[in-house]
Amino acid sequence: MLSALVDLPAQDAKKIFNKAFHYMSVDNVEAVHYFDQVIELDSAYAEAYYFRGIAHFKLEKYYSALSDFDRAYHFDNKLELTNIYKGFIYRKLQENDSALEYFNRYIEANPRDTSAYNLVLRGKLRSLMGDVVGSIEDFEAALNLDPVQESYHYYKFVALFDDAQYRKALAEISKAIDLNPGFYGYYFNRGNTHFQLEDYDHAVEEYTVALELDVHNADIYYHRGLAEHARRNFVEAIRDYDTAIAYNPYDGTYFFQRGYAKLAEGDKSGACDDWFVAGSLGYYEDFQKIRDVCE
Repeated sequence: MLSALVDLPAQDAKKIFNKAFHYMSVDNVEAVHYFDQVIELDSAYAEAYYFRGIAHFKLEKYYSALSDFDRAYHFDNKLELTNIYKGFIYRKLQENDSALEYFNRYIEANPRDTSAYNLVLRGKLRSLMGDVVGSIEDFEAALNLDPVQESYHYYKFVALFDDAQYRKALAEISKAIDLNPGFYGYYFNRGNTHFQLEDYDHAVEEYTVALELDVHNADIYYHRGLAEHARRNFVEAIRDYDTAIAYNPYDGTYFFQRGYAKLAEGDKSGACDDWFVAGSLGYYEDFQKIRDVCE
């Protein structure tokens, strides 16, 4: 009889834990309430701390979540996923050094079990912190684990593009296109890469494909206009700027660049009108030049 009484709190804790776990899918506040009861019955219940930490994380109670993950790991050091969650939390708190530390802890402790997703998370964080070399290494490692994941190619492309490694970036965005040839954004980015390489003919071709897939996108018309402008096809550039403005008349950049194209075509009055509209929208890049031309 005494044995049954001793086991009763543990049995009750398990029942309440199961109830709390169920509530995580419908109501995290209630889940926390029941996990509290579990921990009152068994203060060393590692999984209760762990899942309460997840519930707190979803409720954006980040410091409570950190405390729970610390307690969970204290009672069960096999719960290494706490390091991943702590990395997420510190990233939310914009404490990137700490976020990177916990992602590293998990990856170093689980070299064989590390998923491509975790490597990508660390790669994105490293990129955000300016560690381009480290971020590219992580994206490459992720691609070795999952080479047909188009988004991983895209993340690697972004890191290379931001580091001005345009030819390598071009190869990476082309791989993403091979895996998903129906997404306009990849062609848009390939066009931007050709533009940076001053290959304006191919840039126009890529922007045109992107527009075939998303005909109402003002930004693509604008960038194609820039490429036509660079080719000194000012009439075509103005036509694209016109369309960009029709879809988004509130971006001063579009008016400003159209002004330059109009000036190149000898339309000083039209150029000045566009530049003053750009100014009224808060865009001034070369105000002195505008004064010299228009006043």
